[in-house]
Amino acid sequence: GLAERLAALIDASRGLERLSDPELSIVCFRFRPEDAMGDAAVDELNQRIMETVQAEGRVFVTNAIVGGRFALRACVLHFGTTEADLAALCEAVADVGARLLAQKRLG
Repeated sequence: GLAERLAALIDASRGLERLSDPELSIVCFRFRPEDAMGDAAVDELNQRIMETVQAEGRVFVTNAIVGGRFALRACVLHFGTTEADLAALCEAVADVGARLLAQKRLG
């Protein structure tokens, strides 16, 4: 299904890390910078990613706590969702994550 396809895209994406196996329509994942960052900093970054992608309106994710870590939670239910939509979700999260990370380095 769509959740399995999204999980495969996340697994294949540099900078994204899946935190759980897909369950029905839900996939939990996060942006994981290559830099050595502590878990608390990665959690904070992913919370900011969630808030930013919601505000920008390109894609929508919520959150969950998985294994004590802040996770982005994608729920793929709409029958019209395409592979391109799933790729756009991964791209938006990776783009926003990289942008926020660059701002943090410059700030």
